[in-house]
Formats: sequence, structure tokens, C-alpha cells
Amino acid sequence: MREEIYDAKQHINMEYIESIIEKNKGKDLICFGGGTAAEILMESLLYRYEVLCFLDNNKAKQGTELYGKPIRSPQILKEMKKGSYIVLILSKHVMAIREQLQEYGIDEADYYDIYNEFVAYFRIKKFEKDAYDFIDFLERIPDGYFSNIPVKEGKKIGIVCLGEMVQHITWYAMAQSLVLRYNGYQSTLIIDTLKSFDSYIYFEGVEAVAKIYIDYIVNILQEKCPDIGVAYIDEEKCTDLDDEDLAMSHKFAPIVVKWLNSRRDEVFLPREANRILIAENLLNETMRHIKYFLENSAYDTINVYTGIHRHRCVYTYLGKKMGMRVSTYDGDKIGITIYGTTGVSTHRQEIATLINENAFTEQERKDIATLAKEDFNQRRDSVKGNVGYNFQIVKGGEIERPYDVVIPLNIFWDSAALGRNNLFENEIEWLKETLEFLMKNTNATVMVREHPAQYGDREFLYARCDKELPILLQYPERIFFADAAAKVNTYQYIEACKLVLPYTSTTGIESVLMGKNVILHTNVYYDDIDIAYKAHSKQDYFDKIQYYLQHSQSAICQNIENAYMAYYFLRHYDIRTPFTECDQTKWIGLSVKEICEMPGVEEIVGIIAQNEPAVYKNVKRILKARGF
Repeated sequence: MREEIYDAKQHINMEYIESIIEKNKGKDLICFGGGTAAEILMESLLYRYEVLCFLDNNKAKQGTELYGKPIRSPQILKEMKKGSYIVLILSKHVMAIREQLQEYGIDEADYYDIYNEFVAYFRIKKFEKDAYDFIDFLERIPDGYFSNIPVKEGKKIGIVCLGEMVQHITWYAMAQSLVLRYNGYQSTLIIDTLKSFDSYIYFEGVEAVAKIYIDYIVNILQEKCPDIGVAYIDEEKCTDLDDEDLAMSHKFAPIVVKWLNSRRDEVFLPREANRILIAENLLNETMRHIKYFLENSAYDTINVYTGIHRHRCVYTYLGKKMGMRVSTYDGDKIGITIYGTTGVSTHRQEIATLINENAFTEQERKDIATLAKEDFNQRRDSVKGNVGYNFQIVKGGEIERPYDVVIPLNIFWDSAALGRNNLFENEIEWLKETLEFLMKNTNATVMVREHPAQYGDREFLYARCDKELPILLQYPERIFFADAAAKVNTYQYIEACKLVLPYTSTTGIESVLMGKNVILHTNVYYDDIDIAYKAHSKQDYFDKIQYYLQHSQSAICQNIENAYMAYYFLRHYDIRTPFTECDQTKWIGLSVKEICEMPGVEEIVGIIAQNEPAVYKNVKRILKARGF
């Protein structure tokens, strides 16, 4: 029997639930759902009341019993007298059940969403399960395991350990520190349990609860590896923010909210009209504490999850401002992670650095261009679910009509696009002003292509540009809005166009490879490698659009080899490894040594400790394997 670290049941408001039952005394009591919530409620409260029955839509369960009470079809409610009963919804499928009851004509006064009272409990218990798994992992480490591994002299490394009950990031950060120590690098866990967005998204005080688990496990961690330092960001100590700091929060607050808008289970104050202002104040408050901590810690490099979402963006910003290198990471459930040596990993800034600093020899550059051509030809001919990691729904073919300008859109809440805006406030303003300019000042026809990756994806919520921008429908003869589901192939339209205007899409690089001119307005990783034009102002942007529409044969790209390299580096930027924050089950049952022997872990260590881009190693490895 495990020692209980924290009593999660205290977050269930039994008094509120009992008040509902007491208010409806004399009515039949019916429960819809028979899972853990029902079990807890039966043991803690409902044993004192007479429950008529349980309801379940699963026909296989109907006619059986649960806690000694019959399980029946919800259809029985149609036969019962309205007002003679109340239904307690104890299932996570609250919305579907509410709709079902409304279809039956049942008044809202006759059913109650009780499951919502268990949300905090379930989130804590999931966090607790992962915590116990990590304790088992630590307890398998033999005493003195690291004593014979010498510590390398090097820079002061900080690993940000966030008190967020999201995926496995808390325990993954601790595992990162152990992996670093196994490879001879000493690090300090920067424990951040500052109150931030999660108290508004999940439940008030979620970070304080996370801290209880973290404190408990840190003691075990340091017993196993005393070399790992631990430092807490103190909620009592803070400093003032300057104008630059305040400007950062003002810029990133809507970006953070935009990301949270895409999440189905991470809703941030949806009914609050001033939620961007609240987000800005949250960023300011957390920054005051983090800034004080970093000013008094003198880290050479720190590592933080994503470096852009929630208040994680504060670390990326302050690290750069204070001259620290900030490495970040963002994993995937399918065994892919993106680690960046500097800044937001999904912004892929190392690509331009490797190109501009001539990290590869002249012959290697030619070889990379050869491989890139081969890869791009395969990618252009592939479709979603086929080879080439392509999102096109259909293969290329004849097009009904060409368009002068192609505007390939990003998934705008995706971290690859977040925070890249430069000349325009956001992507909607960019698209609106650009289309207005084209319609009023040129005769150009335009295809606006929504990102096809959005097609069929139900995991996230997507904002619809056509709903926010009436101009997309005001010029039907000149603007073609191809939504994500449109059976079109973007490459075919690029082949026939004069000009491509991306936001941060990789389609910009591919367009250059197809001989098209590209004009940029964002801080994207390929904006300074002599392949596209980077505008310096809105006027400059519009002037260049007009010029290159009239002079489409004048090539902007000065170095096509750079375009091939940027394309190939992007295609091999990721690290394929089971050691990610998304799926702890892939590594939690192993030893530290076995984790370090996993594919990709050597690259992760190199990025955090030595500023060694994984893409450089990946491409070198491919060149060798292909015999170049």
C-alpha cells in the first residue's frame, strides 16, 4: 500500500452536492454514469439516500446492477412524470448527456452536472499516478549509482521543472536532470509552481497541489543523486518590470490565449471579455518572480518546455534578454520530439545559423542539395497518409484556373507560427490588409489556401478565416478560398502563380524551389538566407508585392542551394526518440543507463549541455549512410 501524498478528495464539494439532493428531497434520485465519480459519491454521500437507479446508454449494461441498484436505459425518463425526479450526471460525457436529456424534453431544473465537481480530483489522481510511476523509477536506481561518474567542468545548467499537471512534463524535467548527470553534466532543477494559467483552466490552487508532490519526490531524487541541485522560484520575492518587459507581456498575452483557444480541454476563462488583459497581468506577475530569480542565479543556460505556451514564454524572453542560452523542446506522442538549442524549438532558428555560418563543406552543401531535390520531388507527389509527410489531400493534376498570388496559411495557433508576427499585429490583420491591397491596387487573382492538416482533425479547435474575414467572399471572381477540406493540391496552384505570400509556412521554401518569388513579413527562420524578400515595413511589403506581380520573371532568390539546404534541414530537424514528455510509459520502466542508450538521447544531451543542434548530427549521419 502506497503512502498517500495528498488527499485529492478534499477537492470534491460534497456539501454542494448534498445541498442539491436536500433541495430536491422527496424526488426520486437517479444517477447517469457509473464510474469512479459514482463510486466515490456512493461511498461518501449517497449511501445515506435512496438511489432509484443508474442510467447507461450501453445496452449490455442495462438490466444488470451497480452498487446494488438496477442499471436502466435513459429512455425510462420519457415515461416518468416530470418534476418527480432529479438526475445527477456523473459521467465525463456531460455535453452529450445534456443534449440527450434535452431531446427527451427534460427541464434543466431536473438534472445537475455533478461530474464537474470531480474534475480537480481526476486531474490530481492522474498526476499522482504518474508521480508514483516516477517514484518507482527513482527507487530502482541503486544507492551511489552516480558516485563513480565524474562531473565535467562546464556551464551552469538550469532545468525548469514546471508544476503543471500537463502530460508528464514535471517528471520528464527531473528525468532530464538524471540523464545529464549520467553523461557527466551537473544541473539544477528550477522548480516553478507559481500561480498562473492552470488555476484558471483546471482549478484554483493546482500549482500548490503540484508543489506538494514535487517536494515529496525531490527528496527521493536528491537521495539517489545528490549532485542535482534544486532551486525554487520564490513567490515572495520579485522585482520590477521595465517597459521592454511590459511590451513582451502585451505582445504574448493574445498569443497564449490563442493557443489555449485551440485546446478542447484547456479552456481559459471563455466567458471573460477581458481575458487577454487577465493573461497579460498573469504574465507580468510571473515575470516579476522569474526575473528576480534569474537575476540572482547567473545560469549560463536553461532548458524549458516549449518556451512559448502559458508563462513558459517568459523564460525564453528573459533568458535572451539576460544573455542566457535557452533551449526548449516539444514532443509528440508518436515518438518525435523537437529540441532547439536556442529559443522556441519549433521556430527552428538553427537552420539559418547552420547555413549562414557554413557549417557544412562546399561538397556537403552540394550533396545536401542533391538529397533535397530527391526528397522534394517525392514529397510533391505524395498525399496525406502517404510517404513524404505531406498534408495534401489529393495529388496534383489539371487546375480549373490559375491564380496570380497564392497565400498558403499556417495553423495559426501552432507554435511554429506563434510569436513570429513582425509588421502586422496578427495573421488576421495581415490577411485582411493584404487582400484589401491586392483588390484595390492590382488586378491580381488570389488563392488563399487553408492548411490542409486541419482536414479531419478533431483533436483541436480551428478558427475559420472565412468567418472572420468577409473580404474572402466579397470578390468571388478574384479570390478563391480553399478551405482545409478542399480537394485541391497546393503545389499545382503554386506552379501556375506569379507570387507566393506565406506567413511562416514551409511552403515558402518549397515555392522558391519551384522557381517562384516569395515575399515575407514575419520573423521566420528562412528570412535571411537570400532566398526570399523580407519586407522592412508594411509599405515596403505592399510595394514589393506590386513590383513582383508586374516583374514576375525577376528572381528574388540569390542562392537556390540555400533553399535546398533549408528544406532538407527542416525535414531532418526532429529527433526520433521514445524519450519524450508526451509518453512517459515508453521510458519510465527503464534504468537511467537504458534511457541514455535510447535513440535520440545523445542528441538531447548535446543540445541542452553543449549547444549542439540535432539537425547537424542528423544530416551528417544521413550523408555518411548514403555514401556521400
